[in-house]
Amino acid sequence: MRRRTRLLQVLSTDARPVWGVTWLDGRIYVVCSDSNAVKVFDALSPYGLVDSIVVGGLRGAWDLVACHVHRCLYVSDFKTPCVWHIDARDQTVTRYTVSTVFLVSNQIKSNLLMQKVQLATTVP
Repeated sequence: MRRRTRLLQVLSTDARPVWGVTWLDGRIYVVCSDSNAVKVFDALSPYGLVDSIVVGGLRGAWDLVACHVHRCLYVSDFKTPCVWHIDARDQTVTRYTVSTVFLVSNQIKSNLLMQKVQLATTVP
């Protein structure tokens, strides 16, 4: 028996292309093209916009993943290149400069990602 897929809600992204979506602690996080903010939506109907986390310096968001262990987000930035770490509890932002930027999973094991970021981190 095939399940039918149906659209539940359209989230407002100001008509910008969406580059990354993830979920953490009852919130949906979205990064869009040409934006330095992560939009935060309630994960329950009516899926309203509840916050916008401004990431100063974010120039080319490529993807977004969540770590459910450490309650944080990682945003890859292909123009900088770096990975932005955002603590979902207090919205503090840390920048990790890397040689190659990509995130491939919607959920990650934080230790693995951080090991890769630390290996690729450059010292100015």
